[in-house]
Amino acid sequence: MAAVLADQHFAALAAGDAALAARCIHPAHVNHMAADEPPACTTPGVAGFLATSAWLRLAFSDLSFQIIELTADGDRTMAHVRMSGRQSGPFVVFPPGARPVVFAPTGRACARCTCSATATGGTVSTSPSATIFR
Repeated sequence: MAAVLADQHFAALAAGDAALAARCIHPAHVNHMAADEPPACTTPGVAGFLATSAWLRLAFSDLSFQIIELTADGDRTMAHVRMSGRQSGPFVVFPPGARPVVFAPTGRACARCTCSATATGGTVSTSPSATIFR
């Protein structure tokens, strides 16, 4: 069950699939990494999740997520995930208390490894660990 939920979570994030997100994202879902994302990404539940998806998809074409490792314990699932895509649009980050920073499109492929923790209570936290550009 945990593997199916994780697959659906990342498939919905990559595609911006609202129907799939509604099936796999808890209404109390919280994006704990939204501090550097557009303000709409802090919205709880599916709406905030889809805002994060749109933000990523505007910057990265061919966006995909590959689950490298997955473990579950009770109501918690930990997934080591590789996000990849091509930066075909501007990537804008929103540092707290500062002006947005725009990274112009490079056309380069990139991969970022993250670790995502998901609980049935609806909280999700993500910790970036590395970015690789090709």
